[in-house]
Amino acid sequence: MWVDAHCHLDFEAFDQDRASVALDAYQEGVKKVSVPGVSSEQWGRRDLILETLESQMPDDWEWVSQYGVHPYWNNSFDMSVETELRTAFEQKQTALLGEVGVDFMLDKRTHAQQLLCFQHQLEWAKDYNRPAVLHVRKAHHEVFRILKLTRWSHGGMVHAFSGSIEVARKYLELGFYLGIGGAATFDQAVRLQATIKALPLRSLVLETDSPDMPPQFLIAQQSEKSKIRNTPLSIPKIGLMLSQLKEIPLGEVAKITTENANRLFKNHLL
Repeated sequence: MWVDAHCHLDFEAFDQDRASVALDAYQEGVKKVSVPGVSSEQWGRRDLILETLESQMPDDWEWVSQYGVHPYWNNSFDMSVETELRTAFEQKQTALLGEVGVDFMLDKRTHAQQLLCFQHQLEWAKDYNRPAVLHVRKAHHEVFRILKLTRWSHGGMVHAFSGSIEVARKYLELGFYLGIGGAATFDQAVRLQATIKALPLRSLVLETDSPDMPPQFLIAQQSEKSKIRNTPLSIPKIGLMLSQLKEIPLGEVAKITTENANRLFKNHLL
């Protein structure tokens, strides 16, 4: 069995064939997915879409919800989100906080608001002991500062991790799992691959960030990169990359990364 720990199956890119995409992945062993929240306006729509999909899938297929305001949707954030977030956590006992964080590759004028939005969401989620799924680009130092400021102790997952071994170890010390996806499959990702190789398998979860972040093997199959759509079906091949990189059996990668994801979803720190 495999788990896609982070994929946007509710996005418009899947509106025409969502069930067949999920079934194709299921038939290759991807039986659980975690679907992020990006804005409070999206949460309810996402839930309806995934509940409909669940009714069309085999009984042992599962999805895990995340509720949060993504840095890309930061302009939709206001203090009314607190009530909606708390209501979601009270109604969904297995929900995670996510996808939240800081993205300093966005316009500098948004940075202060991003930091405030991130801090507020961590503070609200603390009351429910939920892990946080983090989006971090060019801002690890600020994320660590806010995690310390909020006394965050519930761990979580760093989505699409691509930092150094030193940064990785800091997250591990805070109980976070590291999400490994398409970025690690590229031949030129030598530094990231070296970091992954040095990390214990028990600290890693697999993800696609579908429909985005296509792995190298998908890009190699397409003539027009702009039309490439990533799907959870990529998970077993990402797992194969990891097994080759770490020189361990593929079955062990599937078993341990699935156990890691399930511990994450049950709020068990690394």
